[in-house]
Amino acid sequence: MPTASTPATGTARWSGPSGWGTCGSPSQLLIIAGALNGLILPISLGVMLVAGFRENIVGEKYRHPVWMVAAGIVVVCLSFVSGIKAVPGILQLF
Repeated sequence: MPTASTPATGTARWSGPSGWGTCGSPSQLLIIAGALNGLILPISLGVMLVAGFRENIVGEKYRHPVWMVAAGIVVVCLSFVSGIKAVPGILQLF
């Protein structure tokens, strides 16, 4: 049965058969996963915005609304800046 242990640093570490003790606590893993998703968001949304203008993908009759493109560009820029600013904090978890 896995048990939680507290090392000298005072942070709880999970030691169990899954090997989480080497990666950090489950909360650290969730923070890292969320941060990585935040770094992936601008890339994936940017690709979808570009794909919205390709006729071979969406068809000839579809026109993506301009306000959606503008909102998407704003979200891409904001999430990119937020993701870059979060990188030093993420690296401190290691």
